[in-house]
Amino acid sequence: MSKFLLIFTLSFSFISKSSSWTLSSLDMTPNETSILHVSVYYNRAFLCLQHQNDTQKPTFIEATWPENLIGVRPKIFPSEPQFKKRSGKCRGIQQAKATDIDEKGRLWLIDEGTDNCAPKIFVYDLLYFNEEVHFMAFDLLLGKKFSKIVIDPVECENGDTRAYISLYGEDYLLVYSMNERKIGKLKFTNEYIQPSKSLAFTEMLITQQKDQMYITDSSTGNLYSMNLTPIRYLNFSIVESKKMSIRSPLTYIGALLGPAKSLTSNPDGVVLYIIPKFSTVVMWDPRTPLTAEWHEVIYQTSNDLSQILCGQKGSVYVITEKVAKITRSGKWKHSVKIHVA
Repeated sequence: MSKFLLIFTLSFSFISKSSSWTLSSLDMTPNETSILHVSVYYNRAFLCLQHQNDTQKPTFIEATWPENLIGVRPKIFPSEPQFKKRSGKCRGIQQAKATDIDEKGRLWLIDEGTDNCAPKIFVYDLLYFNEEVHFMAFDLLLGKKFSKIVIDPVECENGDTRAYISLYGEDYLLVYSMNERKIGKLKFTNEYIQPSKSLAFTEMLITQQKDQMYITDSSTGNLYSMNLTPIRYLNFSIVESKKMSIRSPLTYIGALLGPAKSLTSNPDGVVLYIIPKFSTVVMWDPRTPLTAEWHEVIYQTSNDLSQILCGQKGSVYVITEKVAKITRSGKWKHSVKIHVA
C-alpha cells in the first residue's frame, strides 16, 4: 500500500468550521457511540448509531446538515415519546443499520432486530411530519443481519417501489416490493463466481443512468454490475408466497483496490469508496479501466471511516465512525469536507 500511496497524489482538502454533532445532548458519550450510517435530506441528517455499552439508548436520531447548525440539537427520530413507548418491544427500533431516501421524500430505515426480534423496515414521510407510512417485519429472516438498503429511483409500471437490501456475509441480495409487501431472494450467476468460495455482497450503488447497479463482494474486493430493468418488470403480485427466489446474471467489471465500504458516486458519475483497512478514500471514473493506475487517493486518516457523502461543486464529506480531532483546525468533528481537484 505504501507504494500505491507514493504513486497517487493526495488531493487538497479543508475542514469546515462547524463542530461535531452534540450527541451528549441526548445523554450519549461521543467516544462510546459509533456512527454507522448517515442520510441527508436538505439540511436534515439522519444518523444510525451503535452504542458500545448501553443497548437501551436510541440508535436512530435526526441532526442537522452540516454538523450542528447554531441552536439546533440532535433529537430522537421519529420522536422521543414513540421511542419510549416502543422501547424494548419488537415493534420498535432495536438497532438501526442504514437508511435511504426515495424520490418522494420518504425515509427508509432497516433495523437488524435482535435474537428474539426479526429484522424490519420502517418508512417515514419526511414531507408530512415524519409520519410512519409503512412497516414490515421479516419473521422468516430472524437471525439474519441487514447491512445496507438502496431504493430503486425508478418506479415499476404499476407504481411499485422496490428496495434492495444486503446482508452481512451472504452471497445474495433481497429485493422488497412495497406495494405487495413481499420479498425476493436475488441469487446471481457469473463465471467469476465460484460456488465453493465464500462470498459477501454488501455494498450497492445504482448508477447515474439508473439502469445498472454496482455490487461489491467484500470478501474479494471484486466489482460487478447488474441490469435492473428485468427486475423492474417482475410481477410480485402473481406470487402467492411472501418470499420468492430470483436469478440474475452479473457482469464482472474488475477488482477494486481492496474490500470496499460506502460505495457511492458524485453527480458526474465518478465512483468513490473507502478502503477500511487503510482508512483511505479513493475515486475511480467508470469510463476508465478498473486498475490501480486509474484510481486517485483523495483522503487518508488514522481514524476509522464510516461513510462518504457527495455534495455540490465537487465537494466530498467523509464521516468518521467516532468523533475525531481534526489536526488542521483542532476541532472535534464527525465529518471532514473535501474539495476534490
